[in-house]
Amino acid sequence: MPFAGQITRGADMVQREVATEYKNCQLNRDMLAEILGKVQLKRPGVDVLIIRCRRATRTVYQAIQENAERWKNTHGRPIRIEIAEDA
Repeated sequence: MPFAGQITRGADMVQREVATEYKNCQLNRDMLAEILGKVQLKRPGVDVLIIRCRRATRTVYQAIQENAERWKNTHGRPIRIEIAEDA
């Protein structure tokens, strides 16, 4: 029996590789493309990219919606991108 805080893994559990990035400024579309390119080179099997920033422009959210199926990792699975804006 696992103790409090211990994570158990079964054979049927899905494992995802998560990359996080922090930007202490406003995130724009060019920065998003740069971050995504670096993540794809350094961590080719990443499934989820979480970007924490002060603010994100509207074009960032548009780019994520437009290219959701185009951005893939080396396994051919789409990379899910999540933006977390600081309040």
